Amino acid sequence: TPVSRFTKFRVSAAASGGDGAGAASSDTKYEEYEVELEKPIGLKFYKGRDGGVYIDAIAPDGSADKTKQFTPGDRVIATR
Repeated sequence: TPVSRFTKFRVSAAASGGDGAGAASSDTKYEEYEVELEKPIGLKFYKGRDGGVYIDAIAPDGSADKTKQFTPGDRVIATR
């Protein structure tokens, strides 16, 4: 099986960014989007207190940075 040079991410971003606490107010607006990134992706992740996986940092000039679609605190919903 050939190895893909790309990774697809499905991400949920709160209008004000997330903190992993899982305590968003009921009126918080979320945007969900899917992005395909070339490896290396240039993202660092952390596990939030709610058990979710979040973006901790974005490598400057990396694949993720060039899309301008990621913000630290965004929750990663799925990858493939």
